[in-house]
Amino acid sequence: ALSQALPFADDSFDVAWCLGVLCTTEEKAALLAELRRVLADGGRLGLLVFVADEPLPPPLPDGNSFPSSAEVEQLLAGAGFTVTGTADADLSDSPAEWQQRADAVDAEVERRHGGDPEWRQAQENARRVGRLI
Repeated sequence: ALSQALPFADDSFDVAWCLGVLCTTEEKAALLAELRRVLADGGRLGLLVFVADEPLPPPLPDGNSFPSSAEVEQLLAGAGFTVTGTADADLSDSPAEWQQRADAVDAEVERRHGGDPEWRQAQENARRVGRLI
């Protein structure tokens, strides 16, 4: 379903999660208004939003539109939400053993799909996101 047209009646949920979606749409206000619509009075919304509080260098990953923290606060207020808490993520390095395993999986996926243009595009987008975080 489109985030701006969820297939649920008004006031359907007590809680909703929106993980990593707000930063992938230009229609942020419409998305939040739709989430507000499907949440019951007093309902709670959990968000995971990658924000950019300064201009990001091009090229940005396709399909991403990173809001600032201030913009997220304004959008939430505009949709009728009250922010009761926020937290910043600690994106520390992965343990060496985890990284070795992830590298082995990446190598196998590249071996199997490296010639696919869609895979190459996904790799480029991942590289761009990695540069930002």
